[in-house]
Amino acid sequence: MTTSPITPTEVGCLVLDPGVRALLSPEVVAEHVVLPLELEGEELTVAADPAASASAERSLRLRLGLRKVHLRPATREVFKLLLELHFNPFWESRGLDLPILPREPVTSVPTEDPSPADAPSGGNGTSDYPVVLLVEPVEARRGPISALLGDAGVEARFATTRDEVERELRLATPSVIGIRRGGGLDAEDLLPLVRERSSRTEVRVVPEPGLALMGSAAGDERLPTFLFDLARFFVGLIANAGGGRLDRTEAMVRLAESAARRLELPASETEATRLAAVLGELDDHLARLRGAEAIEGASALGMLLDPARTPYPVAEALDHQEERFDGTGPRGLAGDRIPAPARVLATIRALLDLRDTEAKGTEIESRLREQAGTRLDPRTVEAVLRADRAGRLVDRLDEEETRDRILLVDPDPALASLLEMRLGNAGFAVEVHRDGATALEAALASPPVLTISEVSVPMLDGFSLLLRLRREEATADMPFVFLSERAERGATVRGLELGADDFLAKPVDLDFLAAKVKSLVRKARPRVAETAPATGVAGDLTEMEVVDLLQVLSASGRTAVVRLAGRDGFAGEISLDSGRVVDARCGGEEGVDAFQILISRSEGRFTVERSSPASRTIDAPLESLLLEACRLRDEAGRG
Repeated sequence: MTTSPITPTEVGCLVLDPGVRALLSPEVVAEHVVLPLELEGEELTVAADPAASASAERSLRLRLGLRKVHLRPATREVFKLLLELHFNPFWESRGLDLPILPREPVTSVPTEDPSPADAPSGGNGTSDYPVVLLVEPVEARRGPISALLGDAGVEARFATTRDEVERELRLATPSVIGIRRGGGLDAEDLLPLVRERSSRTEVRVVPEPGLALMGSAAGDERLPTFLFDLARFFVGLIANAGGGRLDRTEAMVRLAESAARRLELPASETEATRLAAVLGELDDHLARLRGAEAIEGASALGMLLDPARTPYPVAEALDHQEERFDGTGPRGLAGDRIPAPARVLATIRALLDLRDTEAKGTEIESRLREQAGTRLDPRTVEAVLRADRAGRLVDRLDEEETRDRILLVDPDPALASLLEMRLGNAGFAVEVHRDGATALEAALASPPVLTISEVSVPMLDGFSLLLRLRREEATADMPFVFLSERAERGATVRGLELGADDFLAKPVDLDFLAAKVKSLVRKARPRVAETAPATGVAGDLTEMEVVDLLQVLSASGRTAVVRLAGRDGFAGEISLDSGRVVDARCGGEEGVDAFQILISRSEGRFTVERSSPASRTIDAPLESLLLEACRLRDEAGRG
C-alpha cells in the first residue's frame, strides 16, 4: 500500500467499495479528519487531512481491530474533493449528517511512524501497545471488546484455533490471554504453547466476555463483574509499572459502591458509579505511565462505555465529574441534571484530595460540607461521609486485629501482583517472594498462616520448599497450597504425597482461591475469639446508624458482637458469624423481635468486639431482616 500524497486526478479515478465507505461514520471522520480508501486484509489505508488528529492511526487501528492503518497525506482541497465525490452522497442517501471539518492547521499531517520519543513505552513485538489475546470464536462479539480495550490503550487480538493462537504469539507477546469458557479451546492445552514464547503471559479463563459486552439479556448480569475485574487487573498492572498508588484506587472504588447504595441509586447507576471509579483511576495510571499527553479527551474509556454499548452510563459519570452543583461548571449543568454517578465521584475525589492534605476526620467532614450546595451535592456529601465512616470503622477493626500473613512464592510478577491484590482485599497480608530460598528464610524467621507456591521457582523449587517447611516444628502443620502451571497428574500426586493441602492448576479463579485460603486458615487454627482476648472499637450512633454498622460488618465478613447502650439504661447486642446475623438480644426479647427493636435505635453508643456468637436465634440474610423492618415501619405508619 502506497503512502504517497493523494492527487486530485487520483480522487477522480477512485472506485470505493461501499463497505469501505461505511467503515467510518461521519462523527468519526469529523473527530479524526481521515477518510477510508482501501482495506486489504487487516490493513486499512486512509486519506489524512492536514487537521488529522495525532491519535488517528492508533484509535482507528484499535477501534476496528486492525493490524495497521496507513495514513496518506491529502491537502484540504483534495480532502474536500473526496468528501464531495465519494462520501457525502453516500451518507446523505442514508440520512446521516455530514461532518464539519475543523480549521486547517499550519502544521503538517502526522507521520505514520512516530519518533521514539513520541512512542509509548512497553511495546510488544509488532505492537506499540500492551496486547491482550482473546480466544473468541464469535465474530460479532469482537468489535465491542476491541473498542473497550482499545481506548484503554490496550490492543485486543483474537484467535479461534490453536494454530491462530500460535500465529498471534509469533507476531506479539501478549500480557494476558483470555479464553472464553466453552469457546472450544482448553487452557491446559494452550499453556505449553504459551510458555514456549513467554513465562510472563498470564492465561485466564473468562465466562463469555463477548456476550456480556454486547449487552444481551444473558450477558447483562455478567457484564459489571467482567468489566470491573478486567479494569481492576489493568489498574494493578499499570500502577506497578508506573509507580502509582493502589491505595487511592481501592478507596475510590470502595467509597463509590458504598455511597451509591446509600443513595439508593438504580442498579444501572450503581454499576456505572463503581465502574467509572476504577476506569477513571485507570486513566490516571495510564497518564502517569506514558505522560499526560498520551491520554486525549476527558477519559480514555469514556467515549466507548455508554448505553449504546453497555447498559451502564459510565461515560456520563466520567465526563461530568467537573460539573458544579450550583451550575457554574464547564457545561452549566446544575443539581439533579448532573448524573448521579458523576456527583458521587466528584464528592469522593474531593474527600480523597482533602485526605491527601493530611486533614483529619472532623476537619475533612467540615471542609467537605462547606462545598455542599455549591460545588457538591449535599445529599451525596452525606452519603459519602457515611460510607467513609463505615470504611474507617473497618480500618480500625483491622488495626485491632492482626492480619493473617500469607507467603506467596511465584516468579511471575504480573500474576503475583494480581494475587496479592485479590488476597489483600480478602483481608490477608501478602508477602511475595520470587524464589524458594528467600521464601524459606522468611517462613522460618516468622511463620505465616499459609504458603502458596508455584512448583517451578528458582533456587529452591516448590517441592523442596515444602519438604524443608514440613521438617521444621514451627511450620510442620502450616497449610501449603501449590498453584502451578505443572498440573499434570504426576506433579499433582507428588505434591499431595509430600504433604500439600491442595494442588491448583493455573489459571485459577481468584474468588475460588480466596475462599480456599480462608477455609484452610480457619481449619488450621482455633477460632480467634477462643484464643485471644476480646478487643474492639466504639462509636456513637449519631455518627453511624445501626443499619450502616451491620451492613459494613456483613460486607467485610466479620465475626463479632455489636453491643448497644443508651443513657436511658437501654442495652442490647447483635451477633454476626462470618458476616451473617445469627443472634440478637434486648431485655427479655431475643431473635428477630430483638433485632427489630435494636436497629430502630438512633441514639446511644455502640461497641464492636471480636467474639463468636454465644447462641443462634436468627436464620435469615441481613437483607431479609432489613426488608422486614421496612415493612413493619410502613405498617406502623399506616396505622
